[in-house]
Order: sequence, then structure tokens, then C-alpha cells
Amino acid sequence: MRAPDRVLVSIPSIPEAATGEIESVRSDPAGLHLVVRYPASDAPVLPVGRTGEVRVQHGASGQDLVLLGKVSQREDTDQGRRYHFQLGARARQALAPIFEPRRTDRVTLDGEVTVTLEVGGGRGPVEGTALDLSTCGGCVEVPWEAEAALQGLELVEVTLRAEGRAEPLRFGARLRSRRLGKGVILLGLEFEALSGLPGASPEAQLEDWVRAFIQGSKGPAADARRSA
Repeated sequence: MRAPDRVLVSIPSIPEAATGEIESVRSDPAGLHLVVRYPASDAPVLPVGRTGEVRVQHGASGQDLVLLGKVSQREDTDQGRRYHFQLGARARQALAPIFEPRRTDRVTLDGEVTVTLEVGGGRGPVEGTALDLSTCGGCVEVPWEAEAALQGLELVEVTLRAEGRAEPLRFGARLRSRRLGKGVILLGLEFEALSGLPGASPEAQLEDWVRAFIQGSKGPAADARRSA
């Protein structure tokens, strides 16, 4: 994840303080972490551990968001004052148009789409849950024990199922990332065509499948929505 130029961060409760620029950004299971540098002369004064509103602005994307952030670290140097802000897990989606533009076309799913990964080699399938999907990839949650079956694999065959809402969809995927969650492994998948499968492109098939899923979803328990 990369911080683009001129992403400004201010503290709404201290309007007289200077605006800072994001130097770096990273994501982990706890949420999003921003390192913001302010000029030494009129930087905001925030205690470590303080949780409050943080305003993030980016002119190039038009984003102007106010989020809750916790000060996890403060550094004072000759070049200015740095704050490390820890934002909640939802902040990653809210700030996706700035830091991860490809995520903005993703549909966030609330556990209703099951995923089967065919790993072969006598190790059997791995069952998981899709957390979000786009026409080019998605995030899938699998039990942490599945790492042994997935170890060393780069390509897998994927089947998506949503009971009563759409026909199963099968395609190929490349494992692009793996990270540890709370008792689970979060897989980042990049979708590919499977040789020998007829029909439209994987992108078109997935777009049609997700559209059918959304149209068949009913009530708050089947929440499917566009990522912010």
C-alpha cells in the first residue's frame, strides 16, 4: 500500500493547528496505520493514546473524510513532528479511493458467499468465505490450518457459492497475498481464466454473478454493498 502525494491530515478539534502530510501507510489485521508529518512550529499537540477525529483530504481523488484515529506514537525532530495514527478496520475501505484505487469497485460481502479452493495433490479442497469481490480479485478468509495445504501454491481453482441466490461460479485465481487475521488466514486473490471453460471472460462472468447475488439478497442479513 502506497501513500500518494499530498494527502493532508488535520485535527478537526484543533482548527488552528497546522495540516500534516502522510509519509507512509500500512495495513494489518488491526486496521490502517498512518504516519503523518507536521511542521514543528504549529503542529497539533496530541497525547499518545488519544482517540479522536482525524480529517483526511486528497484533492486528486476528491476525498474528504473524517475518521476516528488513535495516536500510537509521537516523534519530535528538527524536520517537524510525526504522529502515528491507528485507524479502525473500516477505515481501509473508506480510504480505498486514495490508497487502493482498485478496491473502489469491490463489493463487500457479509459472509454469505462460500469459497472452495481446489489445491490438489491429495490435500483436498480448502473451504472459506469471501469478504469482498471485484471483477479482478477478492479477499477470502480461510481457517489458519489451511496454510499447510496452501503452502507453496501460487495458482488455485476457485468455486463461489451463495445458497439460493446464484449458480456456482468456477474460475482460476493466483494467490497474491496471505496475512494473519484473528484465528484465520486472509488470502488476496487475483482472478484468471481457466483453460477449457466455455463462455464469457472471467471478468464478465464474475460481474454477472455478483449482480445476480445482489439482486437475490433480501433484508439486512444479506448485506451486499459497494465499498466506500
